[in-house]
Amino acid sequence: MIAKVIDVGTQEAEPTMQLTLYYAPISCALVPYVALTEARAQFDVRVINVRGGEQLSADYLKINPKHKVPVLLVDGQPLTENVAILQWIAHQFPEARLLPTGFDAFKAISLLTWCASGIHPHLTPNLAPERYCDVSRLRGRRATMRSALFTREFPNRGPYACGARVVFRSFHAAGRLLLLVLSARQSL
Repeated sequence: MIAKVIDVGTQEAEPTMQLTLYYAPISCALVPYVALTEARAQFDVRVINVRGGEQLSADYLKINPKHKVPVLLVDGQPLTENVAILQWIAHQFPEARLLPTGFDAFKAISLLTWCASGIHPHLTPNLAPERYCDVSRLRGRRATMRSALFTREFPNRGPYACGARVVFRSFHAAGRLLLLVLSARQSL
């Protein structure tokens, strides 16, 4: 299923640039979807049915041999992994100001990397523990996350994770924490 995302502003990618986001709802692919939308990019969305195993199909493995979402095709060239995709979007659409400037940009990338490598790998085992172990042994456990990890290193200077405007670390952190909350609710 291919859906065309309507341009909501005047900022566009270069006229010849074709962007296609391979996406699965309620997944980490939401992060670049939001970033592209926030940047007012014109892009197509290709929904991948990961529950049905579409990411393991021969056609999809040609695009991403890692068999994961998201994938951003830029003029037919695949770019994988949220941290790389988000930095590409920020570089391509600087007017959207999706990353802070100066040293804060590196702190934002640090948080993105921590979300991608420290939090994200633990989400699927919590959301679908039956894929990994005997679920009966997990009853009664709760998934928790201390907000102090964010507030100590990234003090709240406004309504978003890094201040007065939405930037990558705001919606990446929010997306990861939303999935943690969902996994905690399922384990109760």
